[in-house]
Amino acid sequence: MSRTTSSFCAAFIAAALVSVSAYAQTYTSVDTQQSSTATAPPSAQPATYGPLNTSTDSNVNPGWWKQTTNSILDRLDYITNNGSMELYVPGYSYHGRGTYTRERIDELNEEAWGIGGGRTIRNASGNDESVYFLAFADSHSKPELHLGYAYEWVFGIPKTPLEISAGYTAMLMSRADYFHHFPFPMALPLAGIGTKKAKLMFSYVPRLSKNKGNGDVLFIFTRFQVD
Repeated sequence: MSRTTSSFCAAFIAAALVSVSAYAQTYTSVDTQQSSTATAPPSAQPATYGPLNTSTDSNVNPGWWKQTTNSILDRLDYITNNGSMELYVPGYSYHGRGTYTRERIDELNEEAWGIGGGRTIRNASGNDESVYFLAFADSHSKPELHLGYAYEWVFGIPKTPLEISAGYTAMLMSRADYFHHFPFPMALPLAGIGTKKAKLMFSYVPRLSKNKGNGDVLFIFTRFQVD
């Protein structure tokens, strides 16, 4: 994934937060001006008062929402610009044999071939943070797209170069059978085993309904560091 593409991914993930934050800031500014006008004495003359307060709000707490938004944007930007470049190769979706009927499994695609890319940093705590994009064939052989962030706690296996990891991913997902490909948010568990440069990764989609037409899915892919 090029630097330009990865920067676009980070910007796309955070776009909704930026829009809401900007709206909230504008609304607060207008509301403050209206309140000041409503409480001014009727007999007040412009010459009676000094110049309007044009000081910056550098000493004013910007609020938890803006602080959170800025923190997310800064983190995504840091990972995008400083993380190691990686190649993702999706390969298999295992549908739970205990939650799907045999007839249903025969209808579903389990060869989830595709491609993806991302960037990962190993943070000061020794854990991995990633931004990524994935495109692969879903259970109905139609395109499925993921754009997201992942955090993994990493544990080394003593006396070997191997490590295991466990964490979560928060993403925007696009599928033909959900909202006609309109992106929607999703969070899933994540695990991996391998080395820092190459890992076999697993993500699990739990069963969301007792209907025999729906079941759990284990999604398997590989991740390779390429720089």
